[in-house]
Amino acid sequence: MAHNATWQLAQELLIHIVEFLGDSHADLRACALVSRSFVHAAQSQIFQEISVGFGVTSVPHAHRLSTRLLETLHNSPHLAQHIHRLRLQPRRISSQTLSDICSFPFPRLRAMFCSNFILSPVAAIALRQLLALPTLHSVEIVCRDIPQRPVFIDMWSLCSPSIKHLDFTCDVVLGAFDPPDRLTAPARLTSLRVGNAGAVRDWVNHPLCPFDFSALTGLSVFIHAEVVHWPKLASIRQNITVFAFTAHPDMNVIDLSAFGSLEYLRIGLFSLAAWPTARAALSTITPLNKIRKIVLLGTFFGVDGDELDRTLTSLPLHYARVFELEMEPEYYDRTVASLPSTSDIRRTDDDPHWFKRMTRAL
Repeated sequence: MAHNATWQLAQELLIHIVEFLGDSHADLRACALVSRSFVHAAQSQIFQEISVGFGVTSVPHAHRLSTRLLETLHNSPHLAQHIHRLRLQPRRISSQTLSDICSFPFPRLRAMFCSNFILSPVAAIALRQLLALPTLHSVEIVCRDIPQRPVFIDMWSLCSPSIKHLDFTCDVVLGAFDPPDRLTAPARLTSLRVGNAGAVRDWVNHPLCPFDFSALTGLSVFIHAEVVHWPKLASIRQNITVFAFTAHPDMNVIDLSAFGSLEYLRIGLFSLAAWPTARAALSTITPLNKIRKIVLLGTFFGVDGDELDRTLTSLPLHYARVFELEMEPEYYDRTVASLPSTSDIRRTDDDPHWFKRMTRAL
């Protein structure tokens, strides 16, 4: 009786127990063989995230793995319900394979990540099917080039209104265009991260852009932080709670006093020449700001210690001061050694997922 009761645990409890094996697919596969009641829990972990084209040494190897994945899904379509995250690297798989994967029904797909590829017409049509999924919540796209601008615009024509988080990077400038009539309601984003904001200026500010920014609370930009002055975003700066940008020597000063709800600020500095720009932005903070934490990422070699210390410790922050230098321990020790006062400044490890982590926690 006791033996049989062991296998009558609720699936929620089994899934929670099996989660501790999430880093080992071998252990998860072995767990699935323990009992029929363990199969669902183990499969939910094995197929939770699917990567296609990553971690392979050659295109033929990637093709074999992706073909095997498609065969598995077609032979056992119930497995698709476990896939919540899909990571694709199109340049390592054939166009047909990409189309076949994107056309597969994913009833619970929450996040898609597509990286390091040239957006061809075939790839755009394939990705459009994923972007239209009603369960999609988070989208990350990093493409190297977009040879045909209309292809990019058409890719978003059926964009799901359920998308809340968008991360898009492309070095080429899209320029002016006339997008097609939007066929779906705009997606109300809560976070936006763009690698090169200048590349998508015309797209973002176009009346038929598939995104509504009125609910935006998180904004991150690497190049062209002047995005905060764009018509579509200038009016909602008061809503931003998490803001991350990279300081550049030739950029206009970011007026942080306009961010009335800002709580978490992260500034990247990758050259000594960018420090005056970062310092100018920090000087715009007023007692009305609600900032709780400021993270400085990059290098401070050559920055006057007294000036850095004075800049940070004199900020009129209403809440408790929390300053973090995101750098390796040895660099932190060298930087802090030059500061007259270090009680308010602590080190944190490099965190490439800082923005995602902060915006999802809100």
